[in-house]
Amino acid sequence: MAVGLAGCATQASRGTASPWYPPPLGTRVILPEAITIPARSARVYLQDGWITGRGVNHFAPHCQLEVNRVSDAPQTVPAGEFTVTDVQRRISEVVDSRAVQVAGRIGIGIGIGLFGSDVGDIMQAWHMRLHADGRADVRALICGGAFDHPSQAQTPSIDQMRRALGRHVILELPRQDNPQADGANR
Repeated sequence: MAVGLAGCATQASRGTASPWYPPPLGTRVILPEAITIPARSARVYLQDGWITGRGVNHFAPHCQLEVNRVSDAPQTVPAGEFTVTDVQRRISEVVDSRAVQVAGRIGIGIGIGLFGSDVGDIMQAWHMRLHADGRADVRALICGGAFDHPSQAQTPSIDQMRRALGRHVILELPRQDNPQADGANR
């Protein structure tokens, strides 16, 4: 019985529904159609299958396609295919500015998170470096989970990333890492 449960736990941690399973190196990132980056920006945001333009609800999974430069005019990323060449887990913090103000009046201990004061929320994200020959303009696909208390925040699962990206960006895992390798991996 214990062996069977251990096998299930291992499979669950590598499945596309697990927040602990990063997109593997070699994952194909496919843009079936062109995507427009807004003027004066180097990224476009995607959430719930929609291109949202300049922002997202940071308390739900979301992604951003990032290019190398900011332009005064909108930039078009043509349809095409990229390969994930590097994956890193990154953490973003939200710092409560009130904590600094309180520290000056009440004491340093409260301002730095001691004696029961609240800690700021964090967001965990997968930062995927992208590569395609002749396409040096596209830098990364970054997908973040919801901002939450540090004990609750998680990186998004591949399934959550796919829901955020919708039909605009397709993640296709390498065959050896794909639990749905029968062709249903898109």
